[in-house]
Amino acid sequence: MTMNSDTELLHDFLVEREELFDRIESLSLRLEADPASQTDLTVMFQAVHTLKSQFGILGFRQFEGVCQQLETELEEVRRAKGAVPPSVVNSALALVDRARLFFDAV
Repeated sequence: MTMNSDTELLHDFLVEREELFDRIESLSLRLEADPASQTDLTVMFQAVHTLKSQFGILGFRQFEGVCQQLETELEEVRRAKGAVPPSVVNSALALVDRARLFFDAV
């Protein structure tokens, strides 16, 4: 990758990150209200997966690891076709809060 493409990737991420953070936050609140919603669970899984991939590409390993753990928990709930536990919702909200604080300071 060239410096220009690295800069473009980072720029694209910085533009898209708020959309992903908002989506994960919104879905977390929806799953808190209706933990059995398989549709919201699937969309949440996809959003976390996308965020994890972006963190990985850009080298934000700590955030990538947190996303991987959350993604694994979401996948387990998806396979069981169960309700999303409050701990998973709390993890998603904590991830968004920490990531926002970090990127707002950059």
